[in-house]
Amino acid sequence: MVAKKVPKANKKTPKVNKKSVKKTPKKSVKKSKSPKAPKKAPKARGCTAQTTAKYASRPSPPYPANECCGQTFQGNDGNYYVSKADKNGTCKWIKV
Repeated sequence: MVAKKVPKANKKTPKVNKKSVKKTPKKSVKKSKSPKAPKKAPKARGCTAQTTAKYASRPSPPYPANECCGQTFQGNDGNYYVSKADKNGTCKWIKV
């Protein structure tokens, strides 16, 4: 027996006129950002004496001036200082 070859059916898609087909605009897909951990607010130190090197080595009082605004303290050099706000609202130690 001899096997006969059967012709394959032509399944071509019909040609489409490219000018008549409307293109839909592509929608931009925003990539979702990975959730970031919320920033921690700095701990409020309050008007308490600090023991870090920054506060121990300076002549002004070992207190943060912004936390003690309007108060008078004795500095590390023995002189008295008052914490006053400048034009921007930031307090700093001024010698009395």
